[in-house]
Amino acid sequence: MNVPHHSIRVVSKRTGLSPHVIRVWEKRYQAVEPTRTNTNRRLYSDAEIERLSLLRDITNSGHSIGNVAGLPTERLRQLAHETLAQKPTARGTTPTVSASISPGAVLVEECIEAVKALNPKALQDVLVRGSVLLRMQGLLQTVIAPLAQALGELWREGTITAAHEHFATAVLRTQLGQMTKGFAEPDNAPTVIICTPAGQLHELGAQIILGNTYHLYLRPGEEVLSSLGGLHHFMNWNKPILTDSGGFQVFSLKDLMKLTEEGARFSSHLDGSRHLFTPERVIEIQRCIGSDIIMQFDECTPYPSSQNYARESMERSLRWAERCKTAWKTSSGRYGHQQFLFGIGQGSVFLDLRLRSIQELAAMDLPGYAIGGTCVGEPKEDTWAAIETVVAGLPKDRPHYMMGTGTPEDLVNGVIRGIDMFDCVMPTR
Repeated sequence: MNVPHHSIRVVSKRTGLSPHVIRVWEKRYQAVEPTRTNTNRRLYSDAEIERLSLLRDITNSGHSIGNVAGLPTERLRQLAHETLAQKPTARGTTPTVSASISPGAVLVEECIEAVKALNPKALQDVLVRGSVLLRMQGLLQTVIAPLAQALGELWREGTITAAHEHFATAVLRTQLGQMTKGFAEPDNAPTVIICTPAGQLHELGAQIILGNTYHLYLRPGEEVLSSLGGLHHFMNWNKPILTDSGGFQVFSLKDLMKLTEEGARFSSHLDGSRHLFTPERVIEIQRCIGSDIIMQFDECTPYPSSQNYARESMERSLRWAERCKTAWKTSSGRYGHQQFLFGIGQGSVFLDLRLRSIQELAAMDLPGYAIGGTCVGEPKEDTWAAIETVVAGLPKDRPHYMMGTGTPEDLVNGVIRGIDMFDCVMPTR
């Protein structure tokens, strides 16, 4: 029977090869080509189990896996027969696979077993042994990097859960931190940046991330972003991105900014160069960035503000919302995916202004709506009064986004009141 139906665990038991070795032989040497289920689990046929068993025997006899992995099965049978004829195996014994597995691969398999058992001491012990046996560079290259990849594949296959991944990450982070404390740090030493490797998104646990139009516009700039295919490609992120319009950052410049009906003129905080943000220009920049959710250009009304100023500010933001909508409707995305414009309601702590702002925004029929100008110093009771007033006037079939909020308490209070989305710098500080 040659229909693929064997899991990698079954194949491991039948061949004596560890799941890690099987995956390495598959991905690096294309020794077998298992099918994938809808949940990305590998399934192997009887013919592939035979190939793996033959490769096990042949590599144990001294052949390199890289030299024999691509041979036809019939040729593998011949080699295996020659091998057995030259060096018969005692009856009742199973050939070992130590000759075909590197020390790093053995340690990876031990790490995986420790992770499955959620045993931090066992995982730490393996990492310490690996650092002694392989030194730091060897540990990183032949154990930790392959381990991260293997855990990601096991998660996709459903063999382990996200809890196992986060457990492994916590132990690895602690252990690596302790190992690096012994290094000398001369004053002129280069800076070491430790980051999540490309493709390893599980540690982040994020489904959407936020970029800022003001900062991305100044650096790296539109030319760089456009040449690289937008922000998704620039940072190798294949999930949604939301970009704030940059209004909050521009208006926080205060003495370096001048506000008019046209927009906001400001001096860069980097080099003092002069720039102009208008509603139309901000949409153009966000088209270049390529974010999935783009925000209108608005004025974040400061607190405290008089009711007259709050009204003027709110009305200006509404006019800018109309201009942003027109610019969005009359332009198109550059990178083959849709971009959705969200409006931003203002009004400070004045509930009548808040209600009017959100009602006029809702009449524009935008894909989503945000609440701006909260958590800027006002009392919490005023914050939640404003949120309740606004949410009551929002379309129930559109996302409700509370901007600039991220404490655990505020998240809970926001969700209770009908908020779907939040953003805050807190997770990255």
